[in-house]
Amino acid sequence: MIKLHLGCGFDKLEGFINIDSCPACEPDLLLDLEKGVLPYDDCSVDFITSRFCFEHISNFEGLLKECYRVMKPGCSMFMKLPYATGIHADYENHKYRVRYIVFTDFDKNTLTKDDMTCDKPKFTINRKLVFPWWCGFMNLINHSRWLIDAWEKTGLRYMIPAIELDLEFIK
Repeated sequence: MIKLHLGCGFDKLEGFINIDSCPACEPDLLLDLEKGVLPYDDCSVDFITSRFCFEHISNFEGLLKECYRVMKPGCSMFMKLPYATGIHADYENHKYRVRYIVFTDFDKNTLTKDDMTCDKPKFTINRKLVFPWWCGFMNLINHSRWLIDAWEKTGLRYMIPAIELDLEFIK
């Protein structure tokens, strides 16, 4: 069973192949994820996780395509990202700020006619906003796409900011 932990940093996971580009972290596999090439065969990986890594990758589309290539059918990839209005969103090494609609182009649930000819891989994507403990009542927002749209479009996302976005990609 092959399980990958992309961008592990110093937080290595037991039972995973921990991958990072920083030699000081002493990962199991030293690899520049920015290049978007994973040294695994097609449909050979059982599980992928990434915690606070993809926001540092400017070529996230290439890396997502590569993840899709190596994932077995039915395989899941879990990803944690800092939310755009959260306290950790403005870190100087972040390439972009993540909002709820990120990765929509890769979501099977949002297909349009134009997307049918697009070369982007299509996942089933489950999203969950995570809020600070003091506004835990906001976790109810995850049960309604309408509430999420209202929260984002009215500017409430600045008054009651989410701290992270948890994503599950299923091939």
